[in-house]
Amino acid sequence: TGGSGGLGRALAQRILADQGRVLLLGRSLEKLEATRRGLSHADGSVLVSAVDLLAEDGPEQAFAGAMEKLSSVAGLINNAGMFIWKSPLELTAMDWQRSMQLHAWVPFRLSQLFIQRWRTLGQTAVILNIASIHGQLPEPNAVAQCASKAALIAMTQALAEGVRKDGIRINAICPGGIATNSAEQPGHP
Repeated sequence: TGGSGGLGRALAQRILADQGRVLLLGRSLEKLEATRRGLSHADGSVLVSAVDLLAEDGPEQAFAGAMEKLSSVAGLINNAGMFIWKSPLELTAMDWQRSMQLHAWVPFRLSQLFIQRWRTLGQTAVILNIASIHGQLPEPNAVAQCASKAALIAMTQALAEGVRKDGIRINAICPGGIATNSAEQPGHP
């Protein structure tokens, strides 16, 4: 998820360098196609699918699209994100809910769907959740980011413990600042 630029693009390029295939997910098909054109890859190794993960059935649409486009999936990178920079006193209920949904619920639901599939197939796999330094360090003007990324870290740890016996590894990384378009447009995923 979050495959149309920034870290998502860099992660895709790394997977392609190792001869992997990737399915880039994001809200804008136009941005996804531009990212695909900018990646160094063999024909057919980069697929794209536009989906709004904040829609009620967004994670289910993303999962169905992946199953339709790929014959097998060995990993999931939950990278979709948004960054809301506001005084805590200006933060709205909508800001809070969108941040928690995109950073905690969506990665959990996608992980749940893929884990069920991998268990059915007896397949080992890897899930990488992109958290944030804000999940570990407080920032007064990023309260929603801090809370939602801390939730993602805790969910990652709990879920990893629950599926370890199935050969499914789940980890989170907590990068610091990354220059992306989401940082230029606070409040928009």
